[in-house]
Amino acid sequence: MSSIPTSLRRGVAAVLVSLLALVAFAPGAGADQVELTDPAGDVPYQRGDITRIKVIHRSNNLDLRVRTRVGGQPVNNWPNLQTYIRWRIETDPNQPGPEYFADLRLLRGVDTVFVGRVRDAHTNTLMPGCGADQFAPTPTALVSAIGNEYRYQFLRGCIGAADPIRVRATFRWDNGVANVGPVHTDYAPNGGPTGPIGAG
Repeated sequence: MSSIPTSLRRGVAAVLVSLLALVAFAPGAGADQVELTDPAGDVPYQRGDITRIKVIHRSNNLDLRVRTRVGGQPVNNWPNLQTYIRWRIETDPNQPGPEYFADLRLLRGVDTVFVGRVRDAHTNTLMPGCGADQFAPTPTALVSAIGNEYRYQFLRGCIGAADPIRVRATFRWDNGVANVGPVHTDYAPNGGPTGPIGAG
């Protein structure tokens, strides 16, 4: 495959990831879900402007989706490593949260890749077996960027199999140009986390 252009290989990989998502991660009967809209235009960068979030809390996994006003592949359109989507996940109703972060961000090595990572919010420790990247899904985790929807799905065990949970999505957009203005963060919901979302 070395003679095939990288962009073509990534395009084929994105299609395969989408097919895998349809087959392996189809919603089951046992799933609680919440879908909410967020006002368009409340931050100046359209690619970082959340317009809708969707949370599907299944008996075996958690499926988190963010839609933005303008989409695009993160590896081509996000300005730098400080631009990312972060889901703040509250699992303990008796403590101020969040207890976990689920991040979608760019990771730079030999190549720049779009990855999902779950970490303990208190210790900043990565949760093992919970990460994936856009072009290398695992049997238990999936990351995708299709159109203007960014998706991260992972096992419930990554957040201690908590039931119910409350979540809030944030999109931090850093335009990466010196002296051009502040970093902007969009929140969904704007007023705080969702209500409790039980597992199916």
